[in-house]
Amino acid sequence: MTAPGKRSNDSPTKAKADGEPPAKKIAADAEETVVDLYVDEAFGVAPAVIYEVLTNGEKYAEATGAAVWKGNLEVGKDWLSGDGFCKYRALHLVPNKLIVQEWRAEHWEPSFPSSTVVTTLSPRPDGGARVVLNHINVPSKEAERLQAGWVDKVLKPIRAYLKDDKSGRPPRTGRNLCHIEIPAKDADRAGKFYAEVFGWNVAKWAEEYVGFSSGPRNSEWGWVDGGFPQQKTKQIADHEKVASPTLYFDAKPVEEFEKKVVAAGGKVLKPKHKTYYGTIAECQDTEGNFFVLYEYNLP
Repeated sequence: MTAPGKRSNDSPTKAKADGEPPAKKIAADAEETVVDLYVDEAFGVAPAVIYEVLTNGEKYAEATGAAVWKGNLEVGKDWLSGDGFCKYRALHLVPNKLIVQEWRAEHWEPSFPSSTVVTTLSPRPDGGARVVLNHINVPSKEAERLQAGWVDKVLKPIRAYLKDDKSGRPPRTGRNLCHIEIPAKDADRAGKFYAEVFGWNVAKWAEEYVGFSSGPRNSEWGWVDGGFPQQKTKQIADHEKVASPTLYFDAKPVEEFEKKVVAAGGKVLKPKHKTYYGTIAECQDTEGNFFVLYEYNLP
């Protein structure tokens, strides 16, 4: 998969014809921060159909307009996007289920580490597929552009190519609680604890972030995703550092739920604002507990 945040014919080193400045070099230094991107989409076609488009060069080019490789994607082989924006290498492939790639933009300095793109495909009860894409270790300055790029340049074109009219996140069977962050001094230890006690599916999403899913993603009872951010480095949401779990609630539209929070006696600590992973508002309930209203509304 290629160039999610890049327009065709753009050069990372030359000023663009429309006056947009050239992309800045991204170097690894003490001030550079990284984030992980998360895209979660429901499709009306089976996982095998989407996997075929994502790994077959001809079909991928036909769907997205990005000609990168010929034949099927191969593990261990380096690829350069047709517009020269990024290069990547397939690290691990599980047919119809998983694609793991090393990914880096060409304008990143050699000293800046490559990122990792993990795409998982799972069946839905209605015969469709859930596609979850995690882009790990992305410069925070480029997060919003790359996040939108994965949707606009990759998933939307593939949806149109497949003539799939289903869109948006998978339904959560009417449940509002969608994500929990549980602070941990040792994320691996915390993940092991919850896996052993509750049987959660636990996996490392980044160097200092272990994520989890409370149950099968196609369970009729729904599920909750979350993670164990390291206390020493992770800021919980955007408000302040806290030492207690942070709950994220599906709330669309966010502004309507802000009104409900205030009417019920709670507080809106930081009103509705955009982030690279959606729109959120940071709130406090009547007992002083911090929580986040979350609306998935990326392009």
